Amino acid sequence: MRKSILLSLFLALASMMYADDYTYPYLVFTNSQGQQTAIAVDGLEITISDGNLLATNAEGTTTLSLADLASMQFTETADTSTGIDELNTAELPVTVYSLSGIEVGTFDNVKMAQQRLQQGVYIVKQNGKTAKFCVR
Repeated sequence: MRKSILLSLFLALASMMYADDYTYPYLVFTNSQGQQTAIAVDGLEITISDGNLLATNAEGTTTLSLADLASMQFTETADTSTGIDELNTAELPVTVYSLSGIEVGTFDNVKMAQQRLQQGVYIVKQNGKTAKFCVR
């Protein structure tokens, strides 16, 4: 997994160098628990040391564990909200999918889904809305 993350990092940074018309202002890192950290790309320097990714820019240095790093992507905003607040967490039924799009199941409500699912990040559809949520 560590080689996969390093390859993803290399490809993401390489794409930054060859962006023709648009450069995304933020790089968002997601850890294995679904927590996200957004870092401004302007002046960003990334180094790897002692199993950690060190992202340094004008705002300071952010340290992220490579072993816990699940993904990263360039974005237009620093918004790292999960979207779960947009859903009715009380009594409406939900259909839950894995991040690869496989249906995991249908539950009476979001809280029941969170109690019964294994740790991870999921996509939930409810009453015509779609959002992602994390089970910890």
